[in-house]
Amino acid sequence: MATVPATFTTSIRGVDAEFTNGSIESINVTCNTIAEQVPDQYGAIACEMVYDHRYDLSVTMHAAGSTAPTMPGDTLSSFDAKDGNGAKNWHVDNCQKAGTYNGVTRWTITAHRFDNTPAAT
Repeated sequence: MATVPATFTTSIRGVDAEFTNGSIESINVTCNTIAEQVPDQYGAIACEMVYDHRYDLSVTMHAAGSTAPTMPGDTLSSFDAKDGNGAKNWHVDNCQKAGTYNGVTRWTITAHRFDNTPAAT
């Protein structure tokens, strides 16, 4: 019969990204361009100038206890989403508790960032 560990550890299987006191089950990052459309003298779009990108992050993780790992308005300081962009700071939009089993809680966290904000620490 399997035994349940007395404490939660981050050495369980998960995505290779760091999050304090938890193991990441999945990470999804989407990127949307922010552009300004430039019309010609007849009102037709002559070109689009991309000047920024908005990245949206969704993380599903498991953590011990029922204390939220982060709260809306917080910044995930230098979090590496393993999306090829390296460690960046993310603004937390939402943190949802999905359930608890054997003292391990499942959380879904959404966050966003732009190319230059928030600046890395």
